[in-house]
Amino acid sequence: MLFVLPLKGYRDINLANSILLPSIYYFYKSDYKIYIIINKKYEYLINKNENIKIIDENDIYEESNNSYYYQMLLKLYIANYVDDDYYMTLDADVLFTKDCKYDQFFIGDKIRWQIVNKKDMWSMRSSKYYNIDIDFITNQTPFIFKTEIVKKMINDIDVYDCIMNKNCSEYTLYLGYLIKNNLLDIYVDDNFVHKIINNSIVRNNKIDLEVLLSEAFLLDDNRFMSIIQSRCNVHHQLIDTINTFIPNITSEKYNIGVLTIVDKNYYNRYKEALFIKRDYCKYHNYDFIIKIIDKCNGWDKIYLLKEYLHKYDYIFMSDGDVVITNRDISIEELLIKYGEPELFTISEDYNSLNSGNMIWANNDISHNFINDMIKLYAGKCKLNINELNNNPYKIIGVYEQPYLIHLININNDYYKKIIIIPQKEINSYIYPPNKWENGDFLVHFAGLNKQFKNLDKYIKMFCNIYKINIIQKEGKDYGNIK
Repeated sequence: MLFVLPLKGYRDINLANSILLPSIYYFYKSDYKIYIIINKKYEYLINKNENIKIIDENDIYEESNNSYYYQMLLKLYIANYVDDDYYMTLDADVLFTKDCKYDQFFIGDKIRWQIVNKKDMWSMRSSKYYNIDIDFITNQTPFIFKTEIVKKMINDIDVYDCIMNKNCSEYTLYLGYLIKNNLLDIYVDDNFVHKIINNSIVRNNKIDLEVLLSEAFLLDDNRFMSIIQSRCNVHHQLIDTINTFIPNITSEKYNIGVLTIVDKNYYNRYKEALFIKRDYCKYHNYDFIIKIIDKCNGWDKIYLLKEYLHKYDYIFMSDGDVVITNRDISIEELLIKYGEPELFTISEDYNSLNSGNMIWANNDISHNFINDMIKLYAGKCKLNINELNNNPYKIIGVYEQPYLIHLININNDYYKKIIIIPQKEINSYIYPPNKWENGDFLVHFAGLNKQFKNLDKYIKMFCNIYKINIIQKEGKDYGNIK
């Protein structure tokens, strides 16, 4: 079987690497190939083997619209790269649950699918396009397409317009084409997927998710796949159950905290940005460590870091005047891309190191460094910047930052254990040379809180950008994709 797997962002990639792909290797007993469709910049994150082929999504169709509909389009246009008679589309939240072979996806010469006697908004859109009445829907991913028919459909109709503009789904568009051309008889109503764990299941307190998932592995040999929808955000809760049945899974979730401390003035000004940080943490299963005090300065975050660092693998220490603008970028992604620091990960701005956004590792080195900073500060050793060695980094800033830079400059052991990454990865500003662009992780209003007249408007604008980027994924169906 040829499996086609579009992936978008670290969370999808991590699910595929840790659960879906190991489940294929463990349970699928026939020859297979896997085409992974991804933006090339994320290829380094994929755990590849000889059966996996990476295809750049921009080679299939270059599109600036980063929506779910683009993913739908890719699942059809990939047919132009396929020589096999059939291909099965997968999503990252699919998994195999029992031993199975190629011929089990067919009954005779008919492809197995599931018919559901209802309409949805996508089937109604496809009905309107084809001028027919589609009075049922089929299963979605995992779904088996007949390659020849998909290629003919691409040739016969404007698939791009139907999906990207008319917002038909790939499956209802294909279903409508089958109906319009009297091709339904190549499929048979025989579902091979166990009950899906979705939001309605998760919200039902009477359903034990571990039991339901275990049933997918143990009951009904004719159904050998399942889905734990990623938007439910429960994979971390079920990983032990999955590992019971798939011993080769590779899930290694970091325990990460995001730490921010603000005074009451900052809280009132950045309240919406703080709620965005909380939403970001919930999405990635991070702990949000927030403290609001009457008055604070940069040293308060160091003391809070000292209090909490031992509880986590890593803490992302982020200033209160920061707005996250891209929910898809994860801390793990940065750790994999640039390496895991022995001390901390930080960036440089046009002046020097900037301590506004840093990733701290939990180990003895970090704890010693923090203690050394505090000893200097507690000893009333006020740094005279003009008398200090500014090599390799210029000592600049207020509160904790000069002490941090000073320790890096004078202690080569510490210096060798930090990782410096490009500023736009972790600390974009609203002005050049590392000016924020859409797609950046966050924006930091460093040094602007007292002197920038229109700051509140900018804060609101960037908070809206975070929300708009999420909404654009679902397009006009925002809130309806469950």
